Amino acid sequence: MPCPRCSQHLSTLAFDGHAALYCERCGFADIEASHERDAPASESWDDAITRFRKQAAETRCDGGDDC
Repeated sequence: MPCPRCSQHLSTLAFDGHAALYCERCGFADIEASHERDAPASESWDDAITRFRKQAAETRCDGGDDC
């Protein structure tokens, strides 16, 4: 099968029971890729400071023997 980009013959790559076509000349691969963000949204600075202050208040030493 010819490459849709450069017409070079496509090679087959196989791994773990899956196969994909690949062009050695231009790098085309017929692998579907998701370009959406997988990572959860990061914490804002305001939220991080609020969380830090809350944790600090919960662990504040009262001067007893447990400190």
